Amino acid sequence: MTFEDLPSDIRTTPLTDPQLRADLIDLIVGEEDREFGSIAIWLCDEDLIGVQPMVCHQLGRATRAKTKRVLEVALEVAMGPLFVAVGRPGSPLFTRDDLAFANEVVELCESRGVLCLGVFVATPASVREVPEALRRVA
Repeated sequence: MTFEDLPSDIRTTPLTDPQLRADLIDLIVGEEDREFGSIAIWLCDEDLIGVQPMVCHQLGRATRAKTKRVLEVALEVAMGPLFVAVGRPGSPLFTRDDLAFANEVVELCESRGVLCLGVFVATPASVREVPEALRRVA
């Protein structure tokens, strides 16, 4: 997907479709963000309308401490639900680190009363949502 491919009403469309959220992550997590590690957060309003994307670049591996630090800043300004992605190099298959990242994101959101609409992994080959069942395995 490119920015030109976005629906013309994207600024008023609730982001209820996981595939649309994955496409938006694909747009904001660039090649370098995947190569050097990043965390992306898309803030939404209470109607699930996308309000503001944020990307923290060149983080390397998304450790628990980095994830917590980045997400805590986002949670301070979140006025509604959000969805999150880790950008990393390598295989599109989920790793233990991916599952731990997803679990950490969900736990932090729950502790602050913020709805997490999904956790994604963006690799050079794809953007995939971590299923809820796998998040709890980590």
